[in-house]
Amino acid sequence: MGKNKNIPLSRRTKKRRIADQISIMTRSLQANHPIISSTSHKSPELIHHSSDISENEFIQCNELHNILPDDLISDNQRPALSSEDELVKTSNSLEQFIENVRIWASNFKISNNSLDALLIILKEHKCFQQLPRTARTVMQTKPIDINNMHIVEPGHYYHFGIKKGIKRYLPNEFEGFDIKIVIGVDGLPISKSNSNQFWPILAYIRPSSAVFPIGIYFGKLKPKDSYQFLDEMCKEASELISYHK
Repeated sequence: MGKNKNIPLSRRTKKRRIADQISIMTRSLQANHPIISSTSHKSPELIHHSSDISENEFIQCNELHNILPDDLISDNQRPALSSEDELVKTSNSLEQFIENVRIWASNFKISNNSLDALLIILKEHKCFQQLPRTARTVMQTKPIDINNMHIVEPGHYYHFGIKKGIKRYLPNEFEGFDIKIVIGVDGLPISKSNSNQFWPILAYIRPSSAVFPIGIYFGKLKPKDSYQFLDEMCKEASELISYHK
């Protein structure tokens, strides 16, 4: 039974066959074309030998540097990039790769522990040694200010703040004197398997439609005391109104 030509070639086999092809083409060019004045015309020998390479043996030029030893690649074959261009290209590629990982982890709800484990594996390869060490860096997760965490029976409440939302979401074209904020509260069950639930306090600035969180409560039951639940928001709102006056 003949060999199956669709079987992928190993890295060593690719190296050997490419080296053989380069050697054959070099000898042919030296014998028939000792001086090449232009790269726009291919010799018959080069075309002939290139056509002998099967589909599985075909490797793009940009892969030669990853497969062939350095001594088989002449300086003329290397890309004419300055060190600054190479640094910019590498930096942009790394930033884009991290961004792709961030989007992937977010879309598929990858946990931080799972992403940490993946980063450890990737960083073992030289191509990924510049990746961040932790999922928190990749996901750009900011640490929680523990001072903004409060006990609201029977759970906990975290206060993001009204002022932060105003600074971030106030429309650039806003020219008025009074800032009108619409605030809403609603309960959100987390899953059907337990009674854990969120009670966020959300707001938006008129006429904008961008919603931002003022605070969020988490617990197995809804807040027992609505005054305690809304206390931090009311305090900050009073301070902002007094400052405005």
